[in-house]
Amino acid sequence: MKKLLQGEFWIGATDGKPANEPGAGTYFWISKEPFDYTSLAQGEPNAFAFECPPVVATCYEHYAVQRPDGLWNDKGCGDNHDAICEWTPPGTI
Repeated sequence: MKKLLQGEFWIGATDGKPANEPGAGTYFWISKEPFDYTSLAQGEPNAFAFECPPVVATCYEHYAVQRPDGLWNDKGCGDNHDAICEWTPPGTI
C-alpha cells in the first residue's frame, strides 16, 4: 500500500538570500545540481514577509517546499518542515 505524504516538505532548494532580505532571488539546489525543473505554484516564489521570533523582525521566504498537491511554495527558514532527500544507492553511479 502506497502512503501519501501529508503536509509540506522541504525539497532542498533555496535562493540563498538571508532571512531579512526582501525579494525572491534565483533558486538553486543545495546539491549544486542544475535547477532545470520546477513545479512552482502560480505566483511563487513571492518571498512573502512575516514576523520572525524571537526578536520581532521582518523576515522573508527563501526556501522551497512541496505542498500536498505537489506544487512548490517558498517558506521562511524559521518554519519547521520534514525534508525530501535524494539518495543514490552505493554502486549505482
